Amino acid sequence: MSDKPFSIPLLKGISIFFSNNHPSLPHIINSNNKMKTINNNNAISPVTGITIMVAIIIILTVIIMIYGTGISGHLNKYIVSASASQIGDDIIVQYRGGPHHTDMQYFNVTHAGSNTSGLPASIYKPHVKDTIILKNHGTAGRNDTVIVTAGFNDGTEQVILKTLV
Repeated sequence: MSDKPFSIPLLKGISIFFSNNHPSLPHIINSNNKMKTINNNNAISPVTGITIMVAIIIILTVIIMIYGTGISGHLNKYIVSASASQIGDDIIVQYRGGPHHTDMQYFNVTHAGSNTSGLPASIYKPHVKDTIILKNHGTAGRNDTVIVTAGFNDGTEQVILKTLV
């Protein structure tokens, strides 16, 4: 830009005037030789702002829909419980029931120990306090992992207990 102010004609009788004092702010000079400063303080245009807001709403809607429909991962649908303990080399698993007891078809017991023959042990249509004793399946003095899974009327199976005994 030169040191002298300059103007650019736009329409008949209107031109844009740039001064050295404020080179970034153009001034409009109309045919009456009155100068008007163009002062645009908008950070973004309204169209861009609305587009960004619509995009955010769509993203939030998709996230809420994913959590609402269960696409986000496996959630425990049924609530039933079991307990496990170890006495010497024996692992004892007891069914404790729960709000969805009547929906349960069976429960299986497995463990990660030295003796896994005859596993999984199962009870079909268990009653509260039904017990499975895994004779000589535990390792005395060492933690064994016990996993209890339950099968339900709708064909699903879920882990209801995973613990160290």
